[in-house]
Amino acid sequence: ELAGEPLDHVSSIFWCRAGAHTNDTIQVMEREVSPKMSRHFSAISMNEKLFARIDDLYQRRDSLKLDAETLRVLEKTWKGFVRSGAKLDAEGKKRLAAINEELSSLGTKFGQNVLADERDWALFLDEADLAGLPDFLKSAMAEAAEMRGQKGRYAVTLSRSIYEPFSTFSERRDLREIAFKAFTMRGQNGGASDNTDVLRD
Repeated sequence: ELAGEPLDHVSSIFWCRAGAHTNDTIQVMEREVSPKMSRHFSAISMNEKLFARIDDLYQRRDSLKLDAETLRVLEKTWKGFVRSGAKLDAEGKKRLAAINEELSSLGTKFGQNVLADERDWALFLDEADLAGLPDFLKSAMAEAAEMRGQKGRYAVTLSRSIYEPFSTFSERRDLREIAFKAFTMRGQNGGASDNTDVLRD
């Protein structure tokens, strides 16, 4: 039950960092780790001896006198293994594992492309454009602009901490529309971070 606890702990920290405060080094690691993690979890869910033990308990669940919580855990565990390929034949397991690994790599690439567009896009504004914005947001936008070499101005970025409150409070419909279109077009702007080919793959 506790066999995967250290990996769960480390991977939770890593994926949180990769999603919230990434950099080039972390993204390289993410691309390397994702398919390895997929192979690891496929090997667990498709392990015949392990599933045989789970299946034995599942088939006898009505006679085990389990409480509702334990029964629910058993049912969810069994279904999780089955949906992950535990009952497939050898060829089916091999094919599903390969699909999972490819999806893992493509999913990582897709997410990194979206993050690249979030990082690179900014709408620079002046004081006259800030109607309705609270002070905390103005401060964050001023800092974002300064980080991009535009000291004295204000930047709307696609970071949710700026984009969402800007969309909520700004009285400028035209500026909200520009930001909204940029936010919804992340990964669809051509160039190296475009996800069109990723989706085709």
